[in-house]
Amino acid sequence: MGRINIDFETYSEADLKNVGQHRYAQDRSTDIICLAYSINNSPPEIWIAGDEFPFNLRDAVLRGDLVYAWNAGFEFAIWNEIGVKKLNWPEIKLEQWRDTQAIALNFAFPMALDKCGEALDLKVQKDKRGEQLIKLLSVPQKITKKNKYRRLTPETHPELFEEFYEYCKQDVRSEMAILNHFPWELPDTEIKILHHTLKKNQRGIPIDLELVDMIVEKTGEYLQEVSTMVPIITGGEVKTINQRAKIMEWCESQGYELPDFTADTILTALSDPEIENYQNVKSLLEIRQLAGKSSIKKFQKIQEAICPDNRIRDCLKYHKATTGREGGRLLQPQNLPRASVPCSDGQNYMEAINQTIHDFKTKDLSELMGIYDTLLFTSSALIRPSICASKGKELVVSDYSQIENRMLCWLAEQEDVLELIRSGMDTYKDMASHLYDQDYDEIPKDSRRRRHGKLTILGGGYGMGYRKFWQDCVEKQKFDITLGEAKKTIDTFRSRYNKVVDLWYGLKKAAIEAVLTPEKITNYLKISFMHTSGHLFMILPNGKAICYPQAWVSTEVNDWGKAEYVLCHMGLHSKTKKWTKHHITPGRLTENASQGSAREVLFEAILELEGMGYDDIILTVHDEVVLETRKGELSINQINEVLCNRSEIWEGLPLNADGFISERYHK
Repeated sequence: MGRINIDFETYSEADLKNVGQHRYAQDRSTDIICLAYSINNSPPEIWIAGDEFPFNLRDAVLRGDLVYAWNAGFEFAIWNEIGVKKLNWPEIKLEQWRDTQAIALNFAFPMALDKCGEALDLKVQKDKRGEQLIKLLSVPQKITKKNKYRRLTPETHPELFEEFYEYCKQDVRSEMAILNHFPWELPDTEIKILHHTLKKNQRGIPIDLELVDMIVEKTGEYLQEVSTMVPIITGGEVKTINQRAKIMEWCESQGYELPDFTADTILTALSDPEIENYQNVKSLLEIRQLAGKSSIKKFQKIQEAICPDNRIRDCLKYHKATTGREGGRLLQPQNLPRASVPCSDGQNYMEAINQTIHDFKTKDLSELMGIYDTLLFTSSALIRPSICASKGKELVVSDYSQIENRMLCWLAEQEDVLELIRSGMDTYKDMASHLYDQDYDEIPKDSRRRRHGKLTILGGGYGMGYRKFWQDCVEKQKFDITLGEAKKTIDTFRSRYNKVVDLWYGLKKAAIEAVLTPEKITNYLKISFMHTSGHLFMILPNGKAICYPQAWVSTEVNDWGKAEYVLCHMGLHSKTKKWTKHHITPGRLTENASQGSAREVLFEAILELEGMGYDDIILTVHDEVVLETRKGELSINQINEVLCNRSEIWEGLPLNADGFISERYHK
């Protein structure tokens, strides 16, 4: 089977980052400028808009050659929406598509083509001039005295376009160099998961656009009214809520200094008891917090990215996390707020949601403000329900219950806890009974003590120390606890979950041994390691490999003055975006093993659902799957049964799934 490598350069008035690949490709203003391609590692050739489609490329596509691109979702959308539908190009079957970026992500290398080439230290790398050319040739230009063209063309600027064609070919060379560097490509199962993500992005998420439009309109009016208070509060020194520097200066002049103006800093300041002594500062920061509310911006994002059929596409990114979990884009379905709406007496949750939706659609701002004390927080609760099944359809939603803790105990062979789970007991209540030295039945379901148990299990499983646990409880969870209580909590967890503690250090020892003895497989219980081609691989129970790139072992002196082996690898720094050294801690190994294995269970079930003909999955969010089906076509039990009836690889893992069927998405 042959190989084709391709790369498009396009022009559009739509902003790709803001609207997604399909909406971008569907925009009337979007045109293909050129297509660079290589067949079977030959030097790249260029097709220019207006030319006859290349015969050699047509033949290669029709004979079924595999088609590779960097971030292939873009090429997939452009080829289908413009090439096939408008230019009569041959269709590329889904099974033919491959994504070199996906291969890089499986090896935990950077998503950006240039960053990946730099990390691999390749001789052939992306041309950095390309960014300037894209700004000149791929987007509309501002008309000035020096520039009279809104869109530059090959006729007006031939030299720039010749340079652009060469840049496009260079991208293909770079992508080919990266592809040829990696020791292997995606396994068959990962190819199926990649194609599954492409299909979900193509299907899109159905949106109640009327609701979204009304929320944007009403919250905009509300913020405009609230913002008129800014010059009044500040005595005219600050005119608008977006003047960050002036706001910080004014706050300092009032005696309350802010280190920066991030959302986290504002949240911390508003939680500071001292802020009560600075009421004007508090009022101003509250207005800023409202204006910067990310949930409101999500509604605006939906408006911008929505396709003509009222669906938003390209919200999922394959293998965004090292563990293989999908990431969110645009609507960011992985990060939707868990807000609630006020319920009247006798109302259930969905009745309250439907009433609130009706109010936002039918009432004016003054009426809404009379009903809802916190208008913006109420509107935040409607982000999930704005995902609404198309006419005649319904959403079938199911997710695994506490799968990470179950997986963690299964990997650690913590049989006493697994038996407790199998018997139907609540692990959070069990943990609370140990923390408070009380009988299990004495812990009420909705009590502070049970919440303490929940926070302990969620925080303690991956090696968190008591000081960090205390900080998270107080600052993030708003759970009041002393440092001494935090220490007792972590000590109690490690005593109760002693096999999990063994797992931390067992994985570390096996990983270090693997690096010190390349090509040898080492293991601890169900997890194996191998160091090959310069990288360390954690091998999960089903064979999926999590990569730690360019890994090595060094000797460092610990906090107690003792020399010990330290496991390191290279990776992208989250802030500087530099390829730099990272430590691999026992807790991180354990977290990767647990979350990665949970991902494998979920996608094993999803691929089985697709194989059974359930080809209407539109979302996967963490450990949850969402289908849009014809009304009455599926029962929730049918989906739950598939989710929990997994292969013998996961024998002994106690799985439970729960869900609902509804017109609207909710939590």
